[in-house]
Amino acid sequence: MPESFTAAIQNYLEELKLMASSMALIAIVVGILLFLIWRRTGIPRQLVGRERIVNVPWDWLEVFLAVLLLVFVFESLKNTVPWANHKLPNEAYDGFQLGVAASIYQVPVDAGLSGGLLILTGALQVVPAEQARLLEDARSRMLNAMLFFPLTFLLTIYMFRRLCGARLYQFGLHLNRWKENFTLGALGWVIITPVCAIVLMIVTLSFWETLWGRGAAHPMNTLLNHDERISTWILVGIITCIIAPLREEILMRGIVQPYLMRNPIVSDLIVVLSIVWAFSMLMTPGTGPDRGMGMGPLFFVAVVAPGYYLFEKWTQTWIKEPGAARGIFVTSLVFAGLHMTAWPTPIPLFLFSLGVGFLAYRTRSLLGPITVHALFNFTTMIMLVLTHYPRFKW
Repeated sequence: MPESFTAAIQNYLEELKLMASSMALIAIVVGILLFLIWRRTGIPRQLVGRERIVNVPWDWLEVFLAVLLLVFVFESLKNTVPWANHKLPNEAYDGFQLGVAASIYQVPVDAGLSGGLLILTGALQVVPAEQARLLEDARSRMLNAMLFFPLTFLLTIYMFRRLCGARLYQFGLHLNRWKENFTLGALGWVIITPVCAIVLMIVTLSFWETLWGRGAAHPMNTLLNHDERISTWILVGIITCIIAPLREEILMRGIVQPYLMRNPIVSDLIVVLSIVWAFSMLMTPGTGPDRGMGMGPLFFVAVVAPGYYLFEKWTQTWIKEPGAARGIFVTSLVFAGLHMTAWPTPIPLFLFSLGVGFLAYRTRSLLGPITVHALFNFTTMIMLVLTHYPRFKW
């Protein structure tokens, strides 16, 4: 057996042990919380309620405006860093200890579960002060995200209310059966997280580099590997475990998925457009293992697209509403596409989205999906903390 393969297996086993330790720590806290909740209110006879159909009043225009506000306008506002265009003297950054000299830039669209932070573009020789400025810009963008998400969310809700008379419960924002839905979210996290982690380990094997090149560094990892201050970790934790789950679940499971469930023809059109887009990604510049995504998106869509037509048949026992299965499937495809800059993470995230989408459909609530999403991201944060905590700077 080649030494490189043995080393890779050992590395993956270490990651699995780290994930298991992180999940165990979170499960203890969540388990105690659930115990206290159910001890006070009583254990329910049935966790999953009867299947209900909730008709939503919005159409393609409202969905388009929601995407515009919660993605593009939000990202534009987040990037309003007042000191981003000038350099500061080296003395302003005496406290920074920077390792690899690298160029960091802002991703225009959401680049991962962290809510779209930074991505490492390559090793370049830049002065430490300039590098520290870029890290400070990243912190400012996170603060902007904390400020502007509530504003864009409230504006979206107000716009839906005015245009089509939408109510909060139609987005899945309600407290009906909240204890049951929170419990289902915790159970969903226990099931979904290991599955996604194992799939991610499989698709990041060096074997796949011949097909789509080396995987891109996740924006969150890039930032935390270059900034060891505890305040930065707290900011990343808030963005990753609170802002990102709320924003992505409200948009994808609260707005997009109900619309697609009601309009299967739009789901069909999106699948066709995704195939066209995947072919266009073959134009990614570069050759060899560093050519970027290469044939990855095309391979992904080629495998997933046929499943679109079989998914409804396979899941008809659990998803009985006409068009619902296709809506869940295509929402997951869009969700994976929004994370495409951190390839190959869209592959396990597609499976993640299928599970969360089914939970949203079955409970007609966003509490379960938000719980899964937040705990899923929190698991990653705990893994990073356990890896990096000796280097923290308080």
